[in-house]
Amino acid sequence: MPISGHVSDHDRFISRRRCTGESNREIRRQLRTEAGPLMPSAGTYLQQILEAGLLVAACRAVDGVHCVRGTVDGQVHVIVKAGLSRHRIGLQVTDEALDHLLSAILPMQIDDEPYGVMGLRPSPARGHLDLVLREGGRTALARLHGVTRARWQQARDFVRDTRSPAIPFWESSPRETHIAEAGFTHLRELYPMGLMSEVLRRYLLLKSADWIDMHTVGDAAKVRWCRGPAATDVAAQLADPVCGIADLDVCPEPLSTSVERVVLKLPHRGRPRHGRQRA
Repeated sequence: MPISGHVSDHDRFISRRRCTGESNREIRRQLRTEAGPLMPSAGTYLQQILEAGLLVAACRAVDGVHCVRGTVDGQVHVIVKAGLSRHRIGLQVTDEALDHLLSAILPMQIDDEPYGVMGLRPSPARGHLDLVLREGGRTALARLHGVTRARWQQARDFVRDTRSPAIPFWESSPRETHIAEAGFTHLRELYPMGLMSEVLRRYLLLKSADWIDMHTVGDAAKVRWCRGPAATDVAAQLADPVCGIADLDVCPEPLSTSVERVVLKLPHRGRPRHGRQRA
């Protein structure tokens, strides 16, 4: 049920932790660093694009895990924690799903069709992998915590092997956008990037589900999952004034005894301004 009246910091933090898996300490640190609401939204359109792509990749990773397992039974955990900021997002991705998520988000061309987030480039470090999207002097960032250089090399080899033959823009043009890659960026306008970004930032609301799927129809996002919470409960949390999505139109649609769905839509909004960022 939506929370009304006075809400203590303790209860507010519980609401955010339910969406992200963060600790109280991590939430307090972010709120001290950045002025703004309890649940920060992506501060730029470029950050929204990156996060929307991560949501799609997380859903496709489920299919990859099912394929490797040879069954659709059992839980598939992809994202187990999200750390929020206006200028970036930090994620913990399960080892089982990592290869498949990267295969879905790294930009490439296969049979004249684009795959992944155009302009995205991987930047490995000792204890994490940064996914960096640069465009017009602006930067968007997602940090995958716990991905070592050695683990990145394994994932890179997996993407090379499973996505061949392909034009891997992320590898063939590491420091600049490939001319063919730039030609696909207009397709971004077909998707509700802001809404998809908001859903990613609340991904952990569905952590008890066996799997999570999402597709878009026009300006709407249809999020579907197997088992886990009831669609009515998820709809109530997404509309909650504390950690829900502002101005959201949400319709719960139970599909069967085990599969649930919510249909989400936001009023048309202008893009967030491209402010100064620190990546």
